[in-house]
Amino acid sequence: MAGVVHIPWYATLLRANDFELGLGEAVEAASKYGATAYTLHRSREDRHKFLQTATFEDKLDFDRYW
Repeated sequence: MAGVVHIPWYATLLRANDFELGLGEAVEAASKYGATAYTLHRSREDRHKFLQTATFEDKLDFDRYW
């Protein structure tokens, strides 16, 4: 049974743009560990706030990724 994980992130002052680039690479790596879908959202209201989601068929795949 597939499950979606929601991982909130918050960047410190003046580093949100660099953080977004690095986090984007980490989010894409989820597919190497069995994620069937993944997203990265940046808040429009608070530009330091991010939400990563990923869909895994098995919890063990997520554990390996994390």
